[in-house]
Amino acid sequence: MATATHLSLLHTALPQGSALSMPETLSALERSLRLASDALRRWQITAMEQAGQPGLSPLEIAILLDLAEHNQARSFIELCLATATTEPHLAHYALRRLRQFGKIQTGRRGKEKTIALSECGRKLCAGFQQLRGDTVDALSGHAVPPEDLPQLIDALARMSALYEHAGQDGAAEAIARGHQRVDRDASVTVDDRP
Repeated sequence: MATATHLSLLHTALPQGSALSMPETLSALERSLRLASDALRRWQITAMEQAGQPGLSPLEIAILLDLAEHNQARSFIELCLATATTEPHLAHYALRRLRQFGKIQTGRRGKEKTIALSECGRKLCAGFQQLRGDTVDALSGHAVPPEDLPQLIDALARMSALYEHAGQDGAAEAIARGHQRVDRDASVTVDDRP
């Protein structure tokens, strides 16, 4: 059974026994997050298929779920931020497909173009949310106790911020290094920033 296998993988992600060093603990945490993220993505794709829309990508699902959660029109930039999409062309492609499927509609808020769920999109998300509720009920014995969820959410948000910040620092460092080039003839570093 896939669920039992997945749970055993999560339980073995953190080695038992003596106290672990910080690198070992972070490695186990990262493995658990990858497993959870992959499982969530697969479940969302399957649930959307069962709700009536096969073939959606994880980004398309994230956009639909964000629109359903906020229950109001959102701008393109708001959707990119909410779904952590750093490549606008991917979001444009996802929105075009969702529009072709009839799941979203566009509008305007002043000069700004907005995106909202269509009636068909709302029905799809309602079916998805019903399946989510059924899944949570079925797995309630294996899930985190409801009283522990706020602490878990807080810990995941803090870890997410930590990794996001580290990723931005790394990107900023790479950009800074990219502005420096080695002048091979003179054997000196030249700063070519504007």
